[in-house]
Amino acid sequence: MAARNIILQALGSEEDLEVAEQRLALQPGDLLLLCTDGLCGVANNREVEEVLRLGGSLEEMTQRLIQLAEAKGGPDNITVLLGRLEPEHSLGRADG
Repeated sequence: MAARNIILQALGSEEDLEVAEQRLALQPGDLLLLCTDGLCGVANNREVEEVLRLGGSLEEMTQRLIQLAEAKGGPDNITVLLGRLEPEHSLGRADG
């Protein structure tokens, strides 16, 4: 049985905090999903992927993910943050 709802690290609990990090090679158009267990605790990866493959705006996909979690019972807070990596030229960057 997997451990759930266990806080492994917290700011302010100890002087030294070892940050867990992972580097990913992202490409323009890639989506990045951050969510609470209100989504990942009730929907599996295949279900989430199916919702994202339908496409649409970030807001539309986010709403569909929340609706998926609610349809599966939504036993916990459902928080979803979805971002898309855009090509560099569309970031509105100014040099100077």
